[in-house]
Amino acid sequence: MSIASTQSLSFQIENRSYIDATHAVLTGAGLYEGSKYMLGGMTGLLSKFVIHKEMSSSSVTAYGNWGEEHGNALHRMGIASRQFAWHTRHRTFKLAQQESIRHIQHSIDRGIGVVYWKPGFAVITGYDDEDEVFFYLNGYEKEEQVLLYRNFGIIGNPTPFWYYQTIIGAVDMPRQPIYRESLVTAVTDWDTPHRTLPDRDFAAGCKAYDYMIASLSSQQYHPHGGAYTISSYAGIKRDMMNYLASIQEEVGISAEIVRHYQLIDEAFQVMKATVQIPTSQEMCIQADRVPQLVEQAQLAKEHERAAIELLRADIGYDEVMRSRSSSLHWGQAAPR
Repeated sequence: MSIASTQSLSFQIENRSYIDATHAVLTGAGLYEGSKYMLGGMTGLLSKFVIHKEMSSSSVTAYGNWGEEHGNALHRMGIASRQFAWHTRHRTFKLAQQESIRHIQHSIDRGIGVVYWKPGFAVITGYDDEDEVFFYLNGYEKEEQVLLYRNFGIIGNPTPFWYYQTIIGAVDMPRQPIYRESLVTAVTDWDTPHRTLPDRDFAAGCKAYDYMIASLSSQQYHPHGGAYTISSYAGIKRDMMNYLASIQEEVGISAEIVRHYQLIDEAFQVMKATVQIPTSQEMCIQADRVPQLVEQAQLAKEHERAAIELLRADIGYDEVMRSRSSSLHWGQAAPR
């Protein structure tokens, strides 16, 4: 009989489940010490702002190719990882599933939990080979849940794909370059209108505000999914404000940028309160409250536009990007 589990792993979903799950795995393995908002900021994931044209709840997780986004995010911090993803409809799904079970067991044996898509991101914390089950935390309940090996990637997953990420290890890196790269990422993310091309049902960065405002104004929105999206981004924008306030003096950016993000935070907190139903714990966009939501979304957009333009100048973004585009890389120029 083979039973294994990770120790001292605490997981609670707050705003963006991938950051929450990754924070749980890294802190549980002793590979990171710090807050979630610092992790989200340093990885560049806090600046991923995406809105579906009808404000579905998938807005919060549809920020691009996860294999690329998550791998690069951790790489910036000196953390190496492996990611695995397949479509469940593929004929080779069962073969991939069996190999994945072995990969996950290996990570657990090393004392490192595994981030996986449920949907919403969850954390696999252990396994029992005799019963052929994984144990996992869903981020909402303290008790571990049970998932049969044969159901991994299928049961409880209405999406046609599955995903998990294992952590290889970490190396020490100075914080200053990490901070500066996260600011470059923030400007790039603001300038990127779509992150899921050729699908244009989702808009990103500045254009995400346009999708949000258009969806609300036309009343073409998911009442509950839209409320969840607003609530989640209220937390994410607050985390971004806290991150920028924490690094502002060290990286030498204007305090006015932080002030703009404080006003963005205020706007989103008003929006979050607006979708909260007073008589219950539920959230829902109510038609008679839409004008207030639109007003606050427009306000947040203008403050974020101003903050990004100040940031663009403070970090010399255009020069940074010109220097990168002129660098030679293998495959881009003939070897000499």
